[in-house]
Amino acid sequence: MILAYDQITLARVDDGESGADGTSFAWNILSNSNVEKTTTAYKIASYNVADGREVVIGNKYTVVFKCKIPAGNYVTLYIGSTMLSEEKFAGTGEEEIYTAQVTAVQGNTTGWEQYVWFYHSNGGATNNNNADEATMYWACLYDGHITPPEVWCPAESEIYGADGADGTSVTIASKAVTYQLSDSGVTTPTGTWSGSVPTLTQGKYLWTRTVVAYSTGDSTTSYSVSYIAVDGQDGAAGADGVGISSTAVTYQAGASQTAVPTGTWSASVPTLSASLPYLWTRTALTYSDGTTSAAYSVSSTLDSVEVGGRNLASFSTILHYGSGAFTRDGYVYTISSLGTGNGIYFLSSLFEVGKAYCLSYKFQKTNGGTLTAIGGHCSGFTTKSFMVDGNKSSSAYITGYALSDDTDIHTVTAILVFNGSASNNNLYIQPNRENYNSASMACKFWDIMLEQSNIPSNWTPAPEDTETAIEEVAKDVETVTAIANGKSTAYYADSAPSATSFDLCVNDIWFDTDGDYAMYMWDGTAWELCQFSTGALAASCVTANLIASSAVTAAKIASGAVTTVKLAANAVTAAKIAAGTITTTQIAANTITGDNIAAATITATNIAADTITGSLIAADTITADNIVAGTITATELAASSVTTDKLAALSVTAAKIAAGAITADKIEAGAVTAEKISVSDLSALSATIGGFTIGSTSIYSGADAFGTTSGNIYIGSLGISLGTTFKVTAAGALTATSGTIGGWTIGSSALYNGTASMTSTTAGTYIGADGIASNDGSGNQVSIANGMFCTTYYDDMNDATYKITLGDTGGGLYISSESGDVLAHLTSDSLLTGTGRFAGDLSVEGTADFGDTITSGGKLWANDAIISGGHSTAIGSYLSASNSSDVSLASGTATAVASISLPAGSWVVIGSARFSANTSGYRRANLSATSGSTDVNVGMAPCPSGVTNIQVVREFVVTSPTTYYLNLAQNSGSTLTCGSGLGLITAMRIA
Repeated sequence: MILAYDQITLARVDDGESGADGTSFAWNILSNSNVEKTTTAYKIASYNVADGREVVIGNKYTVVFKCKIPAGNYVTLYIGSTMLSEEKFAGTGEEEIYTAQVTAVQGNTTGWEQYVWFYHSNGGATNNNNADEATMYWACLYDGHITPPEVWCPAESEIYGADGADGTSVTIASKAVTYQLSDSGVTTPTGTWSGSVPTLTQGKYLWTRTVVAYSTGDSTTSYSVSYIAVDGQDGAAGADGVGISSTAVTYQAGASQTAVPTGTWSASVPTLSASLPYLWTRTALTYSDGTTSAAYSVSSTLDSVEVGGRNLASFSTILHYGSGAFTRDGYVYTISSLGTGNGIYFLSSLFEVGKAYCLSYKFQKTNGGTLTAIGGHCSGFTTKSFMVDGNKSSSAYITGYALSDDTDIHTVTAILVFNGSASNNNLYIQPNRENYNSASMACKFWDIMLEQSNIPSNWTPAPEDTETAIEEVAKDVETVTAIANGKSTAYYADSAPSATSFDLCVNDIWFDTDGDYAMYMWDGTAWELCQFSTGALAASCVTANLIASSAVTAAKIASGAVTTVKLAANAVTAAKIAAGTITTTQIAANTITGDNIAAATITATNIAADTITGSLIAADTITADNIVAGTITATELAASSVTTDKLAALSVTAAKIAAGAITADKIEAGAVTAEKISVSDLSALSATIGGFTIGSTSIYSGADAFGTTSGNIYIGSLGISLGTTFKVTAAGALTATSGTIGGWTIGSSALYNGTASMTSTTAGTYIGADGIASNDGSGNQVSIANGMFCTTYYDDMNDATYKITLGDTGGGLYISSESGDVLAHLTSDSLLTGTGRFAGDLSVEGTADFGDTITSGGKLWANDAIISGGHSTAIGSYLSASNSSDVSLASGTATAVASISLPAGSWVVIGSARFSANTSGYRRANLSATSGSTDVNVGMAPCPSGVTNIQVVREFVVTSPTTYYLNLAQNSGSTLTCGSGLGLITAMRIA
């Protein structure tokens, strides 16, 4: 292994000017303290003190942090609930870096010294949590009162990364320092190395090589380089030159790989340890003028690795802390209820100050509660490494490692150095120690290993436990041996074992293998035959499969020994009965019943003539499915033997009755009724059924006449008729004096649906001799009567009725009031009107004369228009649009009811709307380029309660095509409706 060192020391170089004082160096003792956090909460941020440390009450510290605090807000610094500094840091609203030198004080809360919290408020001199949003960017806390850098620095443990792999204990076997000159200060020379410093040559580099050999056979090589400067150009006579007068190589063990140790340098190689794992080599050159220079190299060995192996966690040292049942099953420990801090602990007497200890174990939540973290109290220890499930924790073991609530098996390993500085120096295993919120949670722990080591070993039981287990096994062996010695011995032999050849004991058993395995028992002097009686046999212990074939014969069965209760069901089959064995004399009365005879067992050939008589047949024994077809014929039936109660339903069908077999004298009176007759074709010349006469061409009630007799019902070849008022001929002609078809009423002089007259205000349609009318039920009606076309229009400002007449005197189209005043007259060459209303675009090529105003649903195109009593103005473009459906406005809402797209130009835009009447609330309208706007500064026109019309006018200068909206708003009150076509937006170009 070679460790190259990239430092070059230049000798005899003129000193430069002194630099400015740098900031003091110290390690940030907060972990993970550069995570940006933005919040309005009282607590901005909380940080753990790194490496298992705690803030020490009475010690001096320097804090520096970057934060953005709103003006008027303040930040204070706490340890838990105790203020660390009386100083309040005032916010400016900008990102600022704050610095303070503080002394830690003890408040009313202990046990929180591993946390540093930042709070903010807007309370000034008095804290309160009504804070605005603040952002914490980073924070650093340093030991002592120093001048800190105004940038974030990591904690020491965050620099060096994760622990390396386990190593093997080694020692330094030898060390050699050699030298060589080279032309390069970068490339390692390849020549011969010398144990003494060679003659120095200006312009060359002096290389120093240090080779350390270890007990494992490995070695490390490090280098340092010095430059021998060349002479400058000749100048004025100067001082005498200098040279190297001596070289000294010394060593020192260090705690850091980058910071030069400040202790005592020694000419001999020191022994490295876990706390001082790095070997530093210093090569010091002394020049003839008394000046010196030094070069350093650094290497590491495995001397610092401490390997344990002996488990200190024994049955007697693993103790229960807190309440709840604590049980042990072998090496598995269970706590049934984890209350406040409950867990396992080890007494401090097990530990030695300054020594490293490795605690490892497995645990699992078994039921109840909520699992949140694992860790344990260890105030008397410094955490060097803490891993859970292979993940290295940035927090100390006392802080805990966050876990999800699960029932997985978790593996924990912690490397701790005992300092014994706390009031409670015991070491604990405590799930959920930080919140103590799962009193009902149960956990089990196993493979608990505590060893004096800084690397973990595989679990082995404590030696004390192993010795105890061995002792217990030995006792068990003695007990088993004693019990075995008192047990009987079984012998299998063709002759009796003799007492002279065997150590026979009372109750020993011998099975005579030559005598059908007869069993004998030794009574102390002789073998006694042992036989089993039937009482010694358990029920069902002898089964058929235990009896050899032909083992039981008739000669071996005593008379009466076998009874029916001793025969299993189906045990005796026909195959097991010899022919002629069973005769009638051997069958008891009622022994053989129907359920004892297999199907098809008894056939006609098995029954002797006259054997079975009626007295021998039980009721319902013989059913139809038991009789072979054709077996029973008339000759086999006695007279009157078959009666109706002996025939099953549908058992006698037509196919089973011979032709002419049933005559009238064989049918009882009333025996044949309608429900007993199945009719598929009934023919008769005529008949009367229920008052109706059935003839050859008709069915009728009353007279055989079509529509000429009152009260007569007729269905026949001429048609269908009910009296004289309703009839339908065979050709389909319908006669009825009145009726309703599909909602339409047919009267004597009119056909109508809903409205029943020309003057009715009910919604519907009327068609009659006096005219045609269509009414929507809301006062809107279109009528055609007397050669005129009339329409009714209800205006909110004046309620007038208008009529449209075609072809009246003078020709053309007239629009007149109910009183007869002509409002507009349209002919083939002119249009005269007081008020013009148009649903779509209107284009006039010549002159249009409008006495009052123009309303259009589309565009008005005209070269010249006369409006308002002869006033003439030029109109470039005219655009208009309205809503196509009803728009509802709930209280507190706004919506666009109509919109219009305007090209570039100057426009006057007019919006108008008519609401449903309402007695409360306050409505508004505006014209805006924003749909649904409620902005009161863009053409707002309020409409007070109860008013149903609203109008707003606004002028727009449009630079590019823009859509403008007529927005309606309902401030309060019940829901309003703007009906279809009643929200109108109109635009007229003025330039």
